[in-house]
Amino acid sequence: MKAVASKAAWTGESLQESPLWGYALDEAEVAQLVDGLRSFKNAGYDYRVIEAGEIQRSMFPLAGLSDLLDSIREELETGTGAVMLKNLPVDQFDDNDLAVIHSAISKHVGHIVRQAGGRVRSESRGHGKYVGRVVAEMSGTVPLNGKQANNKFLLHTDVCDAISLLCVKNDNGSIENGGSIVASALAIYNAMVAETPELVAELFKPVPRLWTVSKNLHCDIPVWKFYGEDVFTTQLTPVYTEVSQLLPHAPTISEKQVAAMNVLQEIGSRIGLKFSLEPGDCYFLNNHLAYHGRTGWEYTPNGPDSRKLLRTWISPYNSRALPDEANYVELWGSTGAGVPRGRAHMSADDPETLKALDDYNKRIEELTHEGKYDYFDLYRDYGRFMSTIGRTVAVKADEA
Repeated sequence: MKAVASKAAWTGESLQESPLWGYALDEAEVAQLVDGLRSFKNAGYDYRVIEAGEIQRSMFPLAGLSDLLDSIREELETGTGAVMLKNLPVDQFDDNDLAVIHSAISKHVGHIVRQAGGRVRSESRGHGKYVGRVVAEMSGTVPLNGKQANNKFLLHTDVCDAISLLCVKNDNGSIENGGSIVASALAIYNAMVAETPELVAELFKPVPRLWTVSKNLHCDIPVWKFYGEDVFTTQLTPVYTEVSQLLPHAPTISEKQVAAMNVLQEIGSRIGLKFSLEPGDCYFLNNHLAYHGRTGWEYTPNGPDSRKLLRTWISPYNSRALPDEANYVELWGSTGAGVPRGRAHMSADDPETLKALDDYNKRIEELTHEGKYDYFDLYRDYGRFMSTIGRTVAVKADEA
């Protein structure tokens, strides 16, 4: 394994030098968005068009932003894979109108696709929908009973080509309290080649993850993959990899693979960009190139939301083709370039599979209420986690 040279191999410091990270919309550009919303409504459209996934670019013309939108698509696919717009007019409109504006920008970047299915995660977060609303509905390290929690997320990817998050509200104002982090997968790869070369190969091996679309409820896919002429893709799902181990028939992730994933997280936290989203910030990330995460934040039951984001999942019109292999087809549905793809919003329709999924959810809730499980226990103590869930692991040769 050797390091690669790429615009997508950035550090937090170098990303801030990109003209498209922190691009502040000027008055004329904001006016384009406001005029676009007015045209949308004057034509008789409203938020129901967004809910149905029927928005078209022609419904929300943005001719004056065409050069910027072209640059965003190019930056996502062949540049850093990361874009941040600032100054979106979140103080002028309600959440539904902001969802229209956000969806319109997203639609000019690519196909908007449905978000992950709702039998495991909160429907309110957008699962099975075209717009997600990221808020806190409970306090805790593990979301339960279909609610969103104010918990920390390790660096991860979503199962879409690109994600966009629009900050509507963030009263927390600090990195430690509801802050965000983004990190380059290729920069982490390069750092691991230099610092821990013995672990690099572990992330090119198949890693199990919960996958509710499959009758087996899991899919095995590597964290990193190079293919074609130096094309790269990544899928990193710490939570879904961890909870896949509660499925007796899912492959056991090895302690060395977990060690490699821990190093990935440590390096990403060290070299990535940590920041606090401000209202009006809207960022886009290519999930084949970059990771995102967040810190937990304070939550007051029955109080006003202190942090609120809108989320879209996008397949950019210029997206890369993915490996034409069974596990990638299983995860994405289509591996062709530039097409709407993703199966995360689906769930298996086999009655036995759905019962197994409900039993699985019940077990997570029981372990959590008994104080035996928190998110990321696998990464804190591999042996203890495996023992707690009753999974047998191989004994190391030097311990036998």
